[in-house]
Amino acid sequence: MQSSFLMGMIGLMIFIGDLVSQKMGPKFFGFYFLGVLVLVGYLIILAMLDALATASHTKAALARLRAQRRQLERQAAELKERPLTAE
Repeated sequence: MQSSFLMGMIGLMIFIGDLVSQKMGPKFFGFYFLGVLVLVGYLIILAMLDALATASHTKAALARLRAQRRQLERQAAELKERPLTAE
């Protein structure tokens, strides 16, 4: 949610900056687009943190699935070893 808003804000700021670039002085124009670049950098940091969180979550989920699989395989081996009882 935060990154979507940030992308929209960056796009809007670029659009507005392009429209008024001739009307503002070069100093203000430089500071304005420096602000845009700071927001882009923040968005990149958010993307990297999201990738790290996704990797961590995936690793934990795979570990849980592997543990569950080992447990099920042990149970299957125990069931194969038990003699059949006729009723």
